[in-house]
Amino acid sequence: MDNTELLWIKKLFEENSFDWVYGYTLPKKPCLSDKYKKRYIVKAGDTLESIANDIVGNKENLYADISPKFKNYQKSSNNEPWKFFAEYNYGTSVQAKINWVCCESHGFNENSNISPDKKTYKFNGGEVLYYPIRQPILSGTEKIGIVTTDVPGYILFPSFATPSIVQSGGKISLMILSKEALTPSMVNSHLKIVSWSDPDGESVCKIKDISFNDPEGYKGYKKSLTGRPTTAGISCSTVEISETIIDKEAGNAFVPDIELISSLKKIGLSTLNKVCIDLCYLNDIADGFYNLFWINLGQELEDKILQQRLVDENILGKRIQKHSNGYYYSWEVEENSFYLENISESLPIAGYHPLLITNKEYCNYAHLGDLHCVSRLSLLKLSKAKVIDHDNIDTIGSLINDYVSTVKNLLFQKELEDVDAFLISGDLIDFMYNFYPVQMIEEREKLRREGKNEDADRLAFDNYYNTPGKIWDAVGVNNRDDTREKYELGVDLVTLYGIILELYQKVNKPVFIVTGNHDAYEYPYGVSPRVLFGQIKANAGIPADMNLTFHEAILVYGKYFDAVINTGNFSPKMMSIVYKLFTPMTDYVISGKKWSMIGFGWGSSEVIQDMIPRGQGKWGGFLGHLPTASGSLTQKQVELMNFVVNLNKKITLFSHFTILSFEQSISSGGNPSGKLTSFAEFNKRNAGTFELQRREILKYIVDDQKIEIALSGHAHRRGLYAISTIGKDVIEQMFSFSEIDKVKNSTKIVVSDSSGPISKYNEKGEFANNGLCTPSITKVIYNDNGEVAALEKISSTNANAKPRLAVALDYWYIIGEKNFFESFRSKEYTERELKNLSKIEFEIELTEDFWNLEIICEKIVIFAQGLNGCDEYQLMIQGKPLQVLINSSKKKYFYINADLAYNEKNIRLFLKQIKKNLGEEMSCMYLSFIYNSNAARIKDEYNCKSPYNFKAQVSWKISGFFTGKSFIAFERDNACKEIPDFKAKSKHNPKIY
Repeated sequence: MDNTELLWIKKLFEENSFDWVYGYTLPKKPCLSDKYKKRYIVKAGDTLESIANDIVGNKENLYADISPKFKNYQKSSNNEPWKFFAEYNYGTSVQAKINWVCCESHGFNENSNISPDKKTYKFNGGEVLYYPIRQPILSGTEKIGIVTTDVPGYILFPSFATPSIVQSGGKISLMILSKEALTPSMVNSHLKIVSWSDPDGESVCKIKDISFNDPEGYKGYKKSLTGRPTTAGISCSTVEISETIIDKEAGNAFVPDIELISSLKKIGLSTLNKVCIDLCYLNDIADGFYNLFWINLGQELEDKILQQRLVDENILGKRIQKHSNGYYYSWEVEENSFYLENISESLPIAGYHPLLITNKEYCNYAHLGDLHCVSRLSLLKLSKAKVIDHDNIDTIGSLINDYVSTVKNLLFQKELEDVDAFLISGDLIDFMYNFYPVQMIEEREKLRREGKNEDADRLAFDNYYNTPGKIWDAVGVNNRDDTREKYELGVDLVTLYGIILELYQKVNKPVFIVTGNHDAYEYPYGVSPRVLFGQIKANAGIPADMNLTFHEAILVYGKYFDAVINTGNFSPKMMSIVYKLFTPMTDYVISGKKWSMIGFGWGSSEVIQDMIPRGQGKWGGFLGHLPTASGSLTQKQVELMNFVVNLNKKITLFSHFTILSFEQSISSGGNPSGKLTSFAEFNKRNAGTFELQRREILKYIVDDQKIEIALSGHAHRRGLYAISTIGKDVIEQMFSFSEIDKVKNSTKIVVSDSSGPISKYNEKGEFANNGLCTPSITKVIYNDNGEVAALEKISSTNANAKPRLAVALDYWYIIGEKNFFESFRSKEYTERELKNLSKIEFEIELTEDFWNLEIICEKIVIFAQGLNGCDEYQLMIQGKPLQVLINSSKKKYFYINADLAYNEKNIRLFLKQIKKNLGEEMSCMYLSFIYNSNAARIKDEYNCKSPYNFKAQVSWKISGFFTGKSFIAFERDNACKEIPDFKAKSKHNPKIY
């Protein structure tokens, strides 16, 4: 018999042995006949299975009297209640290993009660078994006053975005900073556990809100953690505060943020305590989602520290408004709405310590990459700016993919009901300084100072920022001073904080985060930032992220679209703000009974490996913009990696930087692959990876297969990858999620789509490698062996997050440098014919590149903008709207034959407007195309109803001197294909712009 079994037996049969079952101190011996259990007389032929089923299901409903711990054991033992009886009576669920000396009083003996093979029990009838009964509710649930002893504490783990997941019947392991070494008695008095979904009590956030308004706010808790004076099941020990904190017993390890730890030491919290609590000792704590509190003198110290830190440590801008009670709360985000003024009492910024207790041996995850929460999009959505100022054209604001709305939409998807936790792989925000309505707030305060309170009350977001010009002024920043005047620090972190807090309250599932490179970006940049004297795009993908064409994005944002305020924008001190607000851990390992997760933060620096300009200068040039984590892996991260591997559990790794990620130019179709020649090399197959100590992690993937799955973001492009050894070659290969069976014997290396911005897609080189797809979450499903059984893309259902075909075509045209048509011209007419026309016939000669896209042109409209408005002329085929692409091919060319068929008055007006725009410096002719496709993926994945609008140049060309004929020709206005003519906009629509 091993030591574990002896301890079980000793625990069971000695004094106070039943504490572990239902959490109360019991009478002294003889424990086997006391009032806290019931007897079961065994019948001949009984088995443990039949006994357990009999007790659970008999008419007297004895199960109702059984301790709550019976239910926990029933769940934790895979619904095999017999194991509970075996553990309860014999100290082991392994049938053949029984201490017969301890069991003789039950009427057992080895010769008659164990089978010859010593594997099963054999009952003759008359033997006695016992099971525990539920006890009367004790005083632990009574409403009581404040905890009066002064023991300040600050829970480092679990934290708001580094929760704890504990197996049913297991142990909670905490890390608590205090002024002195904690004792079990202190823990029993000050530590409280409250369910996030307690229907009979206050919600966790309501308790926090009440405590902000009442100095004795934390009333109504159990007198002690266990509900009784005893401290059985609670252990405490001090731990050295070091750069890496290891908890071997729990299988946890942490790299704390040194700056945060230093600030807590300054206020006397210099002793780090490991606190371990056996769940078996906690009365009525079933499986579920909880929050931990450390209560001291009626308050949780962390609440006060955090609120003060928001101001003193420059986490939030000083103009961000507080609640009327003087505390900071988050604002509630409603999908596709402006949210920055919706301060919610249900979302207080405070100390939260989520805990999930589950009977699952392996958890399913929802993985998110690249949220890029950015507040200025909530303002840009209000913009009435249009490419074509006509009633039939949508405002640009109504087309914008607001990343925050898309993220919230994704997190609350019904398809995620079977996941147990959310993993967020960094790029929580775009940059630290972002739009906040300071101008409107200042105007409102001015009105109040002048006694105009009614005017101040009426001043709202939609009636203050009511023109594109005002929005241009509010979001447009060109230098640091401008940024600090119009923007505020930490706005987007408050937004995300509120979304996660709402998720905790409504979905009851933990959220784990690590940082990405954008989380260290201090200053904003334009929607199409340019470098090298405006010639080269620094990040060409931003308009597509917003679901806008280049022209639309620049027009809605304004003249500072190209701003790059700080070329060295990465600032580690900015990333520290994340650790102060969300989690004190930069990197961490969290373990369950059979699994471990390891989260790596981005690190302290970045480098862009690809600085070679591509494309044609000012009109198409762009840089590669996927930085590598030049400061990772650190030695501390390697230490965590070595620690988790030695636990011999199923490992899930997640980070922002990639392990493998094929560049956008590499099509995913056909499982592309390449040979890995060196662990240190950077190539097109590991874009956005980490730079240091690559061998240290790759050996666990290539050589040892120690990691079950590695999840990352950063690339905004979904992919499943594997590294395999074929002969002497190491091969890197890309797969789709549906091909997971092809990599079942390898580490699954996954890059998820972006979850806020529009994602990238390239299966067969479509749109010159500039395809798009809807933002999504990757759902990771594990089987009973802890192996990844399925990967599933869960797409956002936010209508504005579905990529517009117009945007993909714009990138095909501008970045891919492709053309739509060779010519767009009318038939040839004499002057006399033009005076009597009832229709004008047009012929559009398409390029072969466009034809190969499998795109159908459904509608073409010509718009003529004048000082008195904008007129619309739709092209028709045989008197009907254009519906199909007519292929009357000549050589490699394709044509659309279409008529402009209106009455003679409209034709004359059209010709008059054509002539007026000839040679005009501010020509205002526009073309609007609606495209569709017979290709299934394009029809399903893209919004084909939103038109592609652009400015055109019109000319009247003579076809021959002697014929007297001429024709009208349209071309794309290259001067405005990206950058709008702001001057013309203001001239033609001064009231709007």
